Amino acid sequence: MQWINSSGLAAAMWAHAYLPMQHLNAENDERIKQEYLCPSIEDKKIGCLCISEPFAGCDIPSMRTTAVKEGDEWVLNGSKTFITNGV
Repeated sequence: MQWINSSGLAAAMWAHAYLPMQHLNAENDERIKQEYLCPSIEDKKIGCLCISEPFAGCDIPSMRTTAVKEGDEWVLNGSKTFITNGV
């Protein structure tokens, strides 16, 4: 067993496994699971959490980012900061 004294690493692993991936598994259809959940298990995709905004912080009701469906696609407008697991 190896010990790592890094809370940042632990937070990144926890954020990947429990924030986006848990919701993908519980609330999406099989196509979405195959496209995102399976590659995350295979270490080919990493889940992120991006709720912080420049003028709202983590106050979710104050957020300004929008997602509007146009045809078969979603158009996202807004900005995020401090994206956990984002590069």
